Amino acid sequence: MNPVEPHRLFNIQDIVDEIIGHLVVSNTGDDNPDYPTPPSRSDLLSAALSCRAFSEPCLDLLWRHLPSIWPVIYLLPLSFPATDKEPCHLLEKVTTEDWDHIRSYLNRVQSLFFRHDKELHRSVFSCIFTLLQDQPFLPSLRRLHWEFHNSGTSESLIFISPSLRRVRVRWRVMHPPNNPNGTRPKRPIDHLGVFLVALAEYSPQLSELKFDDEVRPGVSSLIARFRQLTSLNLSCDGFKFTPEMFRSISHFPNLTTLDIRTEGLATTFGLGVGSFQALESLTLGGKIPRIVDLLPSFSSSPLVRLAIYCVDQDCKFVFCRPLFTMVARFFASSLLRLSAFFPISRPQSYDEDNQETFHLMTFLDPILSIKQIHSIVIRFPTSGAYLPLSLSDDDVGRMATSWPNIRKLHLRLLRSESDIAPTLQTLSTLAKQCPSLFDLSLCINATNSHSYLEDLTPLRTLRYLDLSGSDTTWDVAADVARVVHFLFPDLIEFVAWARKGIMVGPWNRVLDEARLLRQV
Repeated sequence: MNPVEPHRLFNIQDIVDEIIGHLVVSNTGDDNPDYPTPPSRSDLLSAALSCRAFSEPCLDLLWRHLPSIWPVIYLLPLSFPATDKEPCHLLEKVTTEDWDHIRSYLNRVQSLFFRHDKELHRSVFSCIFTLLQDQPFLPSLRRLHWEFHNSGTSESLIFISPSLRRVRVRWRVMHPPNNPNGTRPKRPIDHLGVFLVALAEYSPQLSELKFDDEVRPGVSSLIARFRQLTSLNLSCDGFKFTPEMFRSISHFPNLTTLDIRTEGLATTFGLGVGSFQALESLTLGGKIPRIVDLLPSFSSSPLVRLAIYCVDQDCKFVFCRPLFTMVARFFASSLLRLSAFFPISRPQSYDEDNQETFHLMTFLDPILSIKQIHSIVIRFPTSGAYLPLSLSDDDVGRMATSWPNIRKLHLRLLRSESDIAPTLQTLSTLAKQCPSLFDLSLCINATNSHSYLEDLTPLRTLRYLDLSGSDTTWDVAADVARVVHFLFPDLIEFVAWARKGIMVGPWNRVLDEARLLRQV
């Protein structure tokens, strides 16, 4: 039987691409490379088998992003032993025609998630080296996510090629226990160091390098070899900076994104003018005093995004104002996105009977000078117990006046009943003065009558509203829902989890009423 010829419309590549595009749903989570989800892969396989016109485009998508090394291994002419303790070997000599067919699939792979698998004997990679004969294994590979446990050097080197652009390493070393006589076992071979040396030599176009876990001090010095990087993530345990290495990184000519933990620095020091001149995105983690000491090193950077993660559980409010003062001083003309996380703890001398109110604007005031800011995300969870936090309608009104172009505003607080909090009037103020607001997260006090709210101006740009941790009552729940619906008629998502049990019912009613109003 002769195969059925495809419809002539399928000879138009744009039509084929449009059809196949509807079959793909990508998985873009941080823990996996960007590859089609399992249902999409099943649909792509069915489409590839159903029509000759769909075959090649679907195979390209199926092989472009691989969640495992096994599809590649199954392509190779290898004999697998009955147990994983025995080595594998080549079945026979591979002909040129067979190798061209295998290459037609290997050339499609652009992204690979490779996790060390104890069922995959290391002899497999020795066989691959024999097959390659100095050719790249995956010549089109651009992104590698490598997770390993003291794995062999050969398992990493086969993936290095001139095409690599992005590498992410998750290294969990499985240290054997100490010997009974108290002596430590011999240190294992530094596979990561060997990998980085080869990566710097044979992947000159590498632009992004990220470490997720422990890095030995000896490996840290190798980072200076990657002067071509545009993105470097060193927010991992065990990474130790030296002043010399930090200075070398500061002069990477193309570095635009940097993520580091300041506790990895051997000392704090200023690098002076001329450092990090291309840097646009900076993430700093550590104790606030050390972050404050380090910020002048980036004063010549045209920062667009700054993220700060305080890891000190004894963080005090008094540390926050100097930090934001430095941010406003150095980056007021360029910064568009600012996020900060502070695990504030209660002072040891804190007296619950004579509570001191902490006014948030005391340390937020300096960043009001950053007029062009688009995104503000600040979280103040408290450890141990709640602190009285003061933020009024007038305070938020000052923010709205200072940041007219704000698109995302998140002020996440863990509040107590006695806190001074914004009311629904704040939502009206933001709707009037922030015409570009798209995403809002705020704790408010919505327990009083809202009949005084007049001259409401709807804001149609807001799509996401989070009032979690706010207060309300049964009596005003319907009013709250009506005000929210009128102010933000085009909401896609409205959430408000209750701060405590007695608030669950009222907020559930607010959400139900708002849902009914959207359906009318």
